[in-house]
Amino acid sequence: MRLTLAVIGAPASPKAIQQVTLALTGRDLPWSPLASVRRDEQRRYSTSSGAAGYICPALNAEDFSPLRGLYALSEWPLERRLRTPTSARVDFLTMVTRLAAHDQSDSPPVQALLRRMADDIPSADVNKNASITTVIARAAEAELHIINHDDLTRRAAAAQGARQQLDPVQQIFGAPRN
Repeated sequence: MRLTLAVIGAPASPKAIQQVTLALTGRDLPWSPLASVRRDEQRRYSTSSGAAGYICPALNAEDFSPLRGLYALSEWPLERRLRTPTSARVDFLTMVTRLAAHDQSDSPPVQALLRRMADDIPSADVNKNASITTVIARAAEAELHIINHDDLTRRAAAAQGARQQLDPVQQIFGAPRN
């Protein structure tokens, strides 16, 4: 799961993590470990003496609460782990571009996943003969170029507030819900 999130490069749902893991490794990631991972990682954090990183929840940019069903890596900058109203699209496009860049061998399972993802990118005009990696990467990058600046600005402002309001543990695992 950790390696899949590193490839994705953005907060992701269990379904996305499963699909990417299956495409990259051919192994199906069962749901059961995903259900308890957040709790297990927070417990590991509180009992360890500085592990390299943790799987943690993405955080709501408004109240810094942990978002259910969105996983991130603690070593990512806080800005990348926060979710604003525009972040879902940016994170999806980030995942697509990173997966396309990672697929150096034109792996058929990764190509099939990218082809399905292309359905959600209007400018990705994919036909059966096109190089899916090139077409989808260019389309995703073009859309990211248009929407990324606004999202980065929102995330940076939220991260500044989070750093002022939250302790280090809460910056990783989120503030308690009120």
